[in-house]
Amino acid sequence: MERSDKDIIEDIQAGKKRAFEELVKKYYQSLYRFAHLRTKDPDLAFDFSQEAFIRFYKNADGFDTNKKFIPYAYQIIKNLSYNYFQRYANRFIKQDFIELIEEKTNGPEKTIIENEMKQKVHEALNKLEDEDKLIIMLKDFENYSYKEIAEELDIPYGTVMSRLHYARRKLGNILKEVYHADEL
Repeated sequence: MERSDKDIIEDIQAGKKRAFEELVKKYYQSLYRFAHLRTKDPDLAFDFSQEAFIRFYKNADGFDTNKKFIPYAYQIIKNLSYNYFQRYANRFIKQDFIELIEEKTNGPEKTIIENEMKQKVHEALNKLEDEDKLIIMLKDFENYSYKEIAEELDIPYGTVMSRLHYARRKLGNILKEVYHADEL
């Protein structure tokens, strides 16, 4: 008969190493699948599921044994993936805007004005909050569907459309301000 989370966690808190092994065997596949759904990357899924176990183990003494392990571990994975994609979005957006602009300006047509435009786009993106950069990156650069974004960010479908709309509007307004300020 399979032991309850409570029994296993109490044994972990009592210092029984086999109990931690039991917890890993019981939930490793679930955590890996969940992480893979969020990241769509087997290596990240492996890292995030491992990290969830490590963080639990380090904080096991303070864990409330009346709570289930899975929601706790899933929250760790959600946080890890969200933070990863925020950091990734910052790098990705900067690099891809440069590449996008360079594709449209081939060879000798590249001018000082185009370089200034790139800089202004970077400045505008850097002024966006991370949440706005992330949703733009997922939709416009990663080509995620609204449904995939909703799952990734754990938000309702309608919220995705709304956030994306407002994030794009903010980016547009910032770019208008940047260009208008230069005209003064």
